[in-house]
Amino acid sequence: MDALRVVLLDLDGTLVDADAAIVEGVRLLSREQGLPVAEPAWLRSFIGRPPHEVWAALGAEDPQGMTERFAQRIGPLLPARCRVLPGVELAVRQLVALDLELAVATTRTTDSAVATLELKGLHQHIKVVVGRDQVAAPKPAPDVLLSALSALGATPDEALMIGDTQADVQAAAAAGLPCWGVLGGTGSESSLRAAGAGHILEHGLGGAPAAICARRSGATTP
Repeated sequence: MDALRVVLLDLDGTLVDADAAIVEGVRLLSREQGLPVAEPAWLRSFIGRPPHEVWAALGAEDPQGMTERFAQRIGPLLPARCRVLPGVELAVRQLVALDLELAVATTRTTDSAVATLELKGLHQHIKVVVGRDQVAAPKPAPDVLLSALSALGATPDEALMIGDTQADVQAAAAAGLPCWGVLGGTGSESSLRAAGAGHILEHGLGGAPAAICARRSGATTP
């Protein structure tokens, strides 16, 4: 942890809560396209995974086309319809005060992610934002993480990923860096630990600065 200089952050479920807006958007497009209108709880299980997977599961003939339709129709609405999760604003300021560079690595499109960060007042703390549209494959592939590290001139051994889904943990493992799971989003403690999360932030991102300080000092992480 002494070499740590970069923290990569997931967006939805880690920094902001957009679950309701995403689910409502999927249900709206499903209804328009004559696809099954799935229950919200089932749809939430897909948040953070490659977006085409939910459309394939709903039986869409062109899952990738539906993914693009969602990005065009619903993506621009998400920034105004999500909320910053408790403790996030203070946590990002504290992480920057620890001389850490912050980047967002997300399954959202870059434009939607940047618009969200700007609208919610978090953008000034984030050095780099990489969305799925900038890489060949979304999480759980490591591409968005590796792209963010490259933009910051950092290596995996200088970085930590923090996210709320198994896909975040799997992407970090594939990129060669540790991942801490954060509760309050999609993933449960058991699912995040099963995926390989090295530590669980039980009370959201707000616990990250103290946990990093504890690791740096050699103390037991709370």
